[in-house]
Amino acid sequence: MSKMIITFSGLCGVGKTDVIRSVAKLIPAMSVSLGDAIRNEIRSRGWEASPSVERQVQIELREKYGQAAAAIALKHSIIGALGSCDLLLIDSVCSPSELDQISGLGERTYAFSIHAHRHLRLERLANRNSRSMSAEDMMLRDNLELSELGKGVTLGRAEYQFTNNTDLPSITRAVSEQIAALKLV
Repeated sequence: MSKMIITFSGLCGVGKTDVIRSVAKLIPAMSVSLGDAIRNEIRSRGWEASPSVERQVQIELREKYGQAAAAIALKHSIIGALGSCDLLLIDSVCSPSELDQISGLGERTYAFSIHAHRHLRLERLANRNSRSMSAEDMMLRDNLELSELGKGVTLGRAEYQFTNNTDLPSITRAVSEQIAALKLV
């Protein structure tokens, strides 16, 4: 079987990470989160993570290294993971440049997007054990990602779109079935 990468995009609180974790338990897969590039930079600076600090670092890294900064920072991790698995799930692809950077690394790359109602996103973000977010924080992050980072274009480029307005088992099943169908192609 050829190496396959599936990227996941979506606004904060749609459930990307939960879906990826659940799918990886059902289908042999590894995952890499582009958000780790931001979190690693925050830790390297000795700062405490918060939505405002994440926003600041995300902007600074992209100003310094371009819109594909997170994908470039984790390129070796992505290549290393591909060396040990046939299916790699990449969490939190934001910009079209990140999507392009990743697309060049795998034999087959597919973009998935996940969407959810705003009120569900707010509820999920408020109830997170770590990295919880207020309605204002969510709005600021949405504005940054959609207006400045091009996430709307990335979401629009997704070959497969899923809605996560019910429960985790339902969307996990839908995503897993799509991946199984792609493996047959």
